[in-house]
Amino acid sequence: MAQALWLDLAFDGHDLLSPGGLELREGPSPASILAGPRLGIGFATDEDLARPWRFADGGSSAVLKKRELAPWEP
Repeated sequence: MAQALWLDLAFDGHDLLSPGGLELREGPSPASILAGPRLGIGFATDEDLARPWRFADGGSSAVLKKRELAPWEP
């Protein structure tokens, strides 16, 4: 996520509740949303491993292992 947001090590330890450095702004909605298993939680229960913990913008080139994701409808 940091790579997609162009964040570098200068933001390491940044308090996201304090003003300065980062802010959320309204933007365009993604054309498609993908969902699938989260990466790197091999320690989780089988039930949790099956949940769609990972969501991604289907049009983003920053999404890793995109073929493991499927279209998601809220």
